[in-house]
Amino acid sequence: MDQQQIERLKKSINKVMPFSNSVQAAFKKMNEKPIDIDAICQLLEMDPLLAAAILRLANSPFYGFVRKIDLIHDAAVLLGIHSLRQVIVSYSMVQAFPHTSSSGLDRSMAWKHAIAVAVTARYLSKAAGHEDNEAFIAGMLHDIGQFLLDQCFEEEYRQVFEYQREHQCSLSKAEFNILKLGHGKVGAVAIRHWKLPDHLAEVALRHDHPPADGEVLPLIDLIHIANVLVKGLCIVPEDQEPIGTICDASLERLGLSWQQVEPLFPEIEQMSHEMIDRMMQ
Repeated sequence: MDQQQIERLKKSINKVMPFSNSVQAAFKKMNEKPIDIDAICQLLEMDPLLAAAILRLANSPFYGFVRKIDLIHDAAVLLGIHSLRQVIVSYSMVQAFPHTSSSGLDRSMAWKHAIAVAVTARYLSKAAGHEDNEAFIAGMLHDIGQFLLDQCFEEEYRQVFEYQREHQCSLSKAEFNILKLGHGKVGAVAIRHWKLPDHLAEVALRHDHPPADGEVLPLIDLIHIANVLVKGLCIVPEDQEPIGTICDASLERLGLSWQQVEPLFPEIEQMSHEMIDRMMQ
């Protein structure tokens, strides 16, 4: 990638601010102690579309609440700050990058894939006995660099997909052959630019090929496994991308076995479609 392309990419990342002023203010309030739920909810209610999305997602079977939630305050209390933040970030990202595009990336399918990976990662995290606070958002953001490359290099990114179809290779390989840069690195740069947690940037950068040995951030292994499973289960039609194989070391590091994972497949598929419908309205 030459210097001119790098500058184009920087400008493209700088132009994207997925979080409104009220959302940024709400995030700031979430980091304060003690947490002022009323103040946070007042800020979120300033964006009617966001407020509606929070209620729509909070009422999903994915979160398992036994009663209907009609108020943002109730959603915030029942979800908790971590899950509330995930819902806000996820919705904001989907809105920041429209579902349609004239270039090579099928954005609708890409978002459906990301949502399915997020759902799958949360189930895997629970099965492994890990905290699942970050699993969903890590899944939502793992391929965010694709959207930025699609936005910044429309013609070149179309060539990436043409190369991928012709050579039947992974998207990452096609990106490096055409652009000399992969979506993982672009996603990591953007995530840091948006001041989101650094471990989410590491997931975007490394989930495709986690190392076979050594210590690895559990989220990287989770998203790696979830990414391959979603492709293997064909939750979202993905013609071009090879399914790939799960790194055995990732399963071992998480303490997961196929005996634990396989029974989750029907619920993962059902809940993935449920969340896709609710998030992409």
